[in-house]
Amino acid sequence: MIRALMNERLPDRTEPFRLAQRGAVFTGKLPLADMDRLAGSLVNSEGSVEVTLRFGTDERHLAIVNVKLQTELTLTCQNCLEPCSQSIEVETTLGIVRTESEAARIPRAYEPLVVGDEPLSVKELVEDELILALPIVPRHFEDCLPRAATEEVPESGSEAADRKERDNPFEVLRRLKKER
Repeated sequence: MIRALMNERLPDRTEPFRLAQRGAVFTGKLPLADMDRLAGSLVNSEGSVEVTLRFGTDERHLAIVNVKLQTELTLTCQNCLEPCSQSIEVETTLGIVRTESEAARIPRAYEPLVVGDEPLSVKELVEDELILALPIVPRHFEDCLPRAATEEVPESGSEAADRKERDNPFEVLRRLKKER
């Protein structure tokens, strides 16, 4: 019987095949500020992500890692362009393989994690999974108005008429016709 190893500190790098054989489990937090690739999608990188990594093997003796992530990210609402908080929860199982050809043969139940012979960077794994979990179009959950709808600019009657005349793409043609 394999004894599961619990560790409250997340390692920087791991040997995933060895950890899978041992049934290792890691839990801990990683600061969002350390994730440079993710930072470009965030309004701010305050806070951290709670991480649980459960290494093991399946019935086919394939090395796997179950990844659970939970965090709050501050993104830009694409409707009103104001910051909005998004709760992100990820739970996925990755099949750990050394090559792309091995990745093509893993069961559909797993996403492939190609590690080669190098140690696995825990921070990069977590950052990759968070990037994949980002909403395509971040929005507030409550109804929010588009920014243009909330900005009212008063116009006088003559300003509105001038703007309408300038915005008409056929105005140039009308002027040319009058000149003839």
